[in-house]
Amino acid sequence: MLPYLRSLLPADQKYLAEKWVQVMDNPSLVYRKNFLPLRSARERDLAAYGMQKLVWKKPEQAIEVWNRFAHDPAFSNENRAVTARQIAIALASKNDPRADSFIAIVPNEYKDKLFVQWQLASLLRKKDWYAVIEAVKALPAELAEEDSSQYWLARAYQQVNLKESSVHIYQQLAKLRSYYGYMAAAHLGQPPSLAHKPVPVSATDFLAFKSSAPVRRMKEWQAIKRPNAAKRELTHLQQYGSDLQKYSAAKLAFEWGWYDNAIVALAKAGYWDDVDLRFPMAFNKEIQTYSKKAKVDPAWAMAIARRESTFIPTAKSPVGAHGLMQIMPATAKHITGRRVPVEQLYNPVTNINYGTYYLNYLMKHTDNNVVFATASYNAGFSRVKSWIPKDGSVPLDIWVETIPFKETRDYVKNVMMYYQIYSLKMQKSQHIFEPLSQMRVGMEG
Repeated sequence: MLPYLRSLLPADQKYLAEKWVQVMDNPSLVYRKNFLPLRSARERDLAAYGMQKLVWKKPEQAIEVWNRFAHDPAFSNENRAVTARQIAIALASKNDPRADSFIAIVPNEYKDKLFVQWQLASLLRKKDWYAVIEAVKALPAELAEEDSSQYWLARAYQQVNLKESSVHIYQQLAKLRSYYGYMAAAHLGQPPSLAHKPVPVSATDFLAFKSSAPVRRMKEWQAIKRPNAAKRELTHLQQYGSDLQKYSAAKLAFEWGWYDNAIVALAKAGYWDDVDLRFPMAFNKEIQTYSKKAKVDPAWAMAIARRESTFIPTAKSPVGAHGLMQIMPATAKHITGRRVPVEQLYNPVTNINYGTYYLNYLMKHTDNNVVFATASYNAGFSRVKSWIPKDGSVPLDIWVETIPFKETRDYVKNVMMYYQIYSLKMQKSQHIFEPLSQMRVGMEG
C-alpha cells in the first residue's frame, strides 16, 4: 500500500511518505531539528501528528517542538488547535501545571467531552471553584449541558455558598439514573431512583411477535441446536426491524436468557429506561451464593459482571480475560495456586467463584474502599495505589474525575452506577453514593 500511495505524490513530496511511516513508529523524530528541513505545510502536518503522539511519552520534547512550530506561518490554525488540544489533555492527565496554558488557547469548536473533562479536572485539582463556574459557563451549549458539566457546576456553586443555584441543578440531575444523577441525589439527601420505564410493547403485540415468521425460524434453529443461526435472525430484527420489533426482540432475548442481546438491542434502539431488560438479574443464584462465601456485596459482584461481559459466559477480551467476570489466567492461578485450564473459566460457577474471591482480595488490599477495589479490578491494584494522593486528601468524586486512564475512569463510574441499580433491584435500602459523596481519599499531612 505504501509504495502505491507514494507513487501518487508529486516528486518533490515522495520523501514525506517515508517520514510519515518513520514518525508513526518513532514520534521522537520530529524533535530532531533537521528531520523536517523544508518549511512546507505538509511537513507541518507531520510535525503536528508527531507532537500529538510524542506528548504522551515525552512531554518535554513535545513542548519544545511546539515552541519551535506553533508560530510558524506554515503551521495551520487547525494544526495549532488540534495539537494544543492533545497536549492539553495529555499534560492534564499527568497533573502537569503546564496544561493550563494549552487549555487556554483551544478554540471552542475544538473542544469535546474528553477535553472538557480534563479542563475541569485541572481546575478541580486546584479546588478553583470560581474558575470551574466560569469554565462551564463559557462552554458551547451542548457541552455545558452534559451531566458531568452540570454536576461540577452544582458542586462549584455548593462550594462558594450559592446554595439555591446548587440545589436547583442537583434536583434536575437527581432525576437521572446515572453516576452523576446518583451523586447529585446523595448531595441532596434524596433516595436514588431507578426511573424504570418498560419498553412500550403490549402483551398482545408481544404474543403476535412470538408467533411471527422470524421467531418461528429462530425456534427451528434452536430445535436443531444451532443457536448462533437463531441469534443472527434476532440480530437482523434488532438492526432492521420497526421500533416495535426491536423492543419485542429485546424482550424475547431476555426471556430466552440471551441477556447480552437484550442489552445491545435496547442500546441500538436508543431505549435506555427499561431497567429490567438492561440490568437483568442474570446468574443471580450463583452470584448470591459465591458473594456470600466471599463476603462481598452481591449487588457489586453483579455490577462487575454486567460491566465486564454483559453476562456472556464465553466472553473473551483482547488481553486474554475470560468469562462472566473476565478472569485472567494469572489471576485464576493466584487464587488456586495452580494453572487453571482456560475452558474452566467459561464455566459460570467457576468464574463467579474466582471473581468474587478476587473482589474480596481487592477489598482487603484497599482498606475496604469499594471505589478503589473497583478501579483495581480494571487497572490493577499497584497502578491504583500510585494514583492515591500522598500529599493530602481530596474528595472522592474529584479523585474519580482525575483518574488518568479514561477506560478506568469510565469503568468506575459505570460500575458504581450499576452497583446502585442492582442494590435497588435486590431491594436493599442503602444509598451507595451517600458515603461516597462525603468521602475523602489520600494521606493528610
